[in-house]
Amino acid sequence: MVGNCPDGMAKFEMDLETDRYGKQDNSMYLVNKTNKKKILVIKPMESKTEYKKCKCLLPATKYVFKFLDKTRDGVETGFLAVYLDGEKVLDYDKTNFPQKKKITMKLKTD
Repeated sequence: MVGNCPDGMAKFEMDLETDRYGKQDNSMYLVNKTNKKKILVIKPMESKTEYKKCKCLLPATKYVFKFLDKTRDGVETGFLAVYLDGEKVLDYDKTNFPQKKKITMKLKTD
């Protein structure tokens, strides 16, 4: 995990716990929209595993966070939280996890 980011950079944090189908079902990406580079990739994910990831993001840049769920069954026992500069911008657990193939969130740094 990254401590503090250098001045001017934004801190992206993700906390995710997969369910028993994680290995065959889930993957995630964080993509810089400007240059189309994947700056964080977890593929394949292990089942019943917690992932805590952190990246420092360039200022004035657009990013896309993608979480893929091939079988569209949500995460039955896990959770997904995304933070940008300490503010929670995405928060799912087993009670409200969308049952769709892809969760996409656009992020923009200042």
